[in-house]
Amino acid sequence: MISYGPARESDTATLAALHAASFSRDWSRDEFARLLSAPGSRALLAWRESDDSPAGFLMARTVAGEAEVLTIAVAPEHRRHGVAKNLMKRLFDDLRHRRITAVFLEVGAENKPALLLYGGFGFAEIGRRPGYYGGSAPGDALVLRASLAVPAMVSKSAETDYEKPV
Repeated sequence: MISYGPARESDTATLAALHAASFSRDWSRDEFARLLSAPGSRALLAWRESDDSPAGFLMARTVAGEAEVLTIAVAPEHRRHGVAKNLMKRLFDDLRHRRITAVFLEVGAENKPALLLYGGFGFAEIGRRPGYYGGSAPGDALVLRASLAVPAMVSKSAETDYEKPV
């Protein structure tokens, strides 16, 4: 079974390792620590309960009623098992309760699994950044946006708190 909870500053090595397993341009522990300590930043970590091994994470930030998904990564052995979908669902639930109305992200134009995931959450292309992803095989980034319907009432018990590291 997979559990979900806030990523803490003590999790930066785990976040960096998961990110490195998913992307050619990895982020360091220091980069994750800076992001986690920034105002409006939030990170959600998924782990396998049986052995506490990390399954994936999502990092986002909010400002002025909008959110940006900074990165999402799933350990190779946990891909195609709903971890990314559950991370996104939990983020969207949290953002709605925080009265956030729009979510943005950038994704590689050739990243079909990610595009399928994001399409299921209502993301639509609003822009393209040619050659955004450098390296030996440069690729375009698509800028995507999803609108969120904010609930009329927010119950205190429905709120989640993974905004600030402890």
